[in-house]
Amino acid sequence: EKQKAEAELLVFEDFIEIYDNTYELSKILALLKIEQFEFLVIDFIQNVLIGNSLDEYSRLTKVALELQKTAKEVDCCILVLSQLSNSIAREGSRSKTTEYKGSGNIATVADLGFILERQEYIEGAQNQEIKLVLKKNRRGISGMNFTLCFKHPGGLIYEP
Repeated sequence: EKQKAEAELLVFEDFIEIYDNTYELSKILALLKIEQFEFLVIDFIQNVLIGNSLDEYSRLTKVALELQKTAKEVDCCILVLSQLSNSIAREGSRSKTTEYKGSGNIATVADLGFILERQEYIEGAQNQEIKLVLKKNRRGISGMNFTLCFKHPGGLIYEP
């Protein structure tokens, strides 16, 4: 699966840069300003570090706000992946709020907020249906569901 994914990405190698060892917010922001990316994926925000020793809430609030500010400055779309808060993980799409682990400001600054829901893992199942739920849409309708499939092993997500 890994080799297949790498082969598929080779077609786009002139358009994609992957930095899988950059965790400091200052370095991420510097890269964003220098490289003038159109689209950036942060996988995942809880791993982004800043220089001082703030508590998790304050650190993630600062990270979310700095990413939002810089995205506007350099005209870049940033997709930030996050863990869900414990209450959202339990309640799923039934929850009335969108909360990501560590800071409510992650959801506050987001234009779009999604959650990914899947059923309990079924031993031996190769494919399981999952839902991508649009919980927040600053500029339109929220609450839409998109049905996808999750393939075991490896975690490939695809449209059925």
